[in-house]
Amino acid sequence: MALSEDFNRDMKHFEIKNDRVLSTATIYKGAIVTVVSLTGYAKPGADAAGEIFRGIALRQAVGVAGSNEVRVELERTKVWKFCTGSPADQSWVGQVVYCVDDETVDLAGATTNDVRVGICDEVIDASNIWVWTIAGS
Repeated sequence: MALSEDFNRDMKHFEIKNDRVLSTATIYKGAIVTVVSLTGYAKPGADAAGEIFRGIALRQAVGVAGSNEVRVELERTKVWKFCTGSPADQSWVGQVVYCVDDETVDLAGATTNDVRVGICDEVIDASNIWVWTIAGS
């Protein structure tokens, strides 16, 4: 039903999140982190089918064989500096960028699986941009 007066909607702060790490993964501080959609476990970002961007690692996390109890602390939404896979220019601003690997982003067409990381906020130079990250997008 549509609102007819002010409403105090419940909310959950999601800027910082702790995701379980894939047992075979090593995630470095500052890495793009994705989850495998079939398992939900965190791993270093990659241009791979079935991955969903979750955030940027705030510290290193190393998975333990036979256990998925290790967690990685993630910042889910902020503006971050990234390397680009191809030369960036002013036309990138406002465009969606996608994961190449755990430190690199690029435009659609330069990646195979289009694992969305966020929106280009500013071009620093041909090799570096600021990206507004949007987890789960």
